[in-house]
Amino acid sequence: MSIEIEIFFAFLSGCSEPVENTDFVVIKNKSFEVDSKAQSLHIEFDVSNDWHIETESSSTDWFRITPQEGKAMNYNALVVEIVENKGYDDRILKIIINSGDSEDYAEIIQSCKETLSAEKECYDVSAEAQELTIELRTNVDFNIYTDVDWIKFRRPSETRALET
Repeated sequence: MSIEIEIFFAFLSGCSEPVENTDFVVIKNKSFEVDSKAQSLHIEFDVSNDWHIETESSSTDWFRITPQEGKAMNYNALVVEIVENKGYDDRILKIIINSGDSEDYAEIIQSCKETLSAEKECYDVSAEAQELTIELRTNVDFNIYTDVDWIKFRRPSETRALET
């Protein structure tokens, strides 16, 4: 009889239900597209346990996030302070919130400053017909106008990316 009871208990212990992971991270708004100006964003989220953040970006000098970690509460929020983007490229920040065995992320894309600048401001030309190349650095669409008929314009490419 005792052998049957041991086998029965061994059978019962082998049939236990697998433990389900109850950890979770839920970010309310996961995608932000912002302009080039300095600004602050609030990212609200729910977590099941204590949490901490990680970031992914090509540079860390353009943002500051507070707090970096915290306890599970009814209301959790990060404040992301972003400095002005004076560069010619968009910047991307991925913020990963980890809580227990779960994680979720939000992404911020800060657009670049709209720029149109000429390499030179003044060009000396002779009275003879000639072709003049004016180098512009731009990441915006633009049009060129003149009120004289002796100047003709030719645009080398039709791209929106920053080019010279």
